[in-house]
Amino acid sequence: MSDKMNHVEWIDAWLAGTLAGEELAAFEREREQNDEFAKQCLIAAVLHKKGAELRQNDFLKKLTDLEQNLEQEGFFEQETHFKKEILKKIEGELDIENFFKRNTTQRAKRIFLGSVQRRWLAAAAAIAAILVVAWWFFVPPSPYIVAQHYLDKAPKLPFLSPKSSGAVSKSNTIDSLLNAQDYNKAIDSIRAKNSDVGFDRYWEAVCLLHLSEQPEDTLAKKAVSLLEYLEKQEEFTDGSKIFVQCQLVLAYLKNNQLDKAINLLEQLKNSPDDKGQSFAIAIGNHLR
Repeated sequence: MSDKMNHVEWIDAWLAGTLAGEELAAFEREREQNDEFAKQCLIAAVLHKKGAELRQNDFLKKLTDLEQNLEQEGFFEQETHFKKEILKKIEGELDIENFFKRNTTQRAKRIFLGSVQRRWLAAAAAIAAILVVAWWFFVPPSPYIVAQHYLDKAPKLPFLSPKSSGAVSKSNTIDSLLNAQDYNKAIDSIRAKNSDVGFDRYWEAVCLLHLSEQPEDTLAKKAVSLLEYLEKQEEFTDGSKIFVQCQLVLAYLKNNQLDKAINLLEQLKNSPDDKGQSFAIAIGNHLR
């Protein structure tokens, strides 16, 4: 290894394609003989493929800080479907398995793709954890994934309307259907009432957002239309408007209308309602 280069500088030169001749040969020997250096090269190559510039000290500090923040937010305890969305994103964009096979030495392959099952499982778990955190840090999730994550976290109106006995009532079956997350039956029950009451329409929009399965689908677009209409109604001019706006943010995100979502989040941050402020700050952190 050159006395003039530390490992980080050497990896940078390798990624930039400027290593050649004896320098490149020495680099390859180091990768073959030094397990820790082989790991650094592999992680750097994956991050480089996403456009990240690896500077070891700064990166590790940011990674540690980020992991602590995510743990405090309960990220690692989130729903399985949310974790799967992230892993699917990583696999799809980085083509991890094939990338490892193409870009690792035989020694590194024994570490990361090795035939000894215990070593493979341990290494796979470690690299997956690093990649999840690194992906979250360098590549913010799509608006749709953020919306999915906050469907159950966004502030919601109570089932019982404070203004109208015609709204969704705790005495009927819609309450239990919503609690059971049976959104198909809940939306059928709401529509069967043929009600124009805003609180019914609000819960219809909530159900639509939960049933929406992909960005910009028909259900998400219908939810936007409903919530934009409700936001302007006198029925929601008091403190209840904040709940409509929180759902509207999610609807905008599901429809990839990021500018509208961000503008509405700014309104919520400046609102006097603590729930609206907390929601806006939390979700805004994922849209940086």
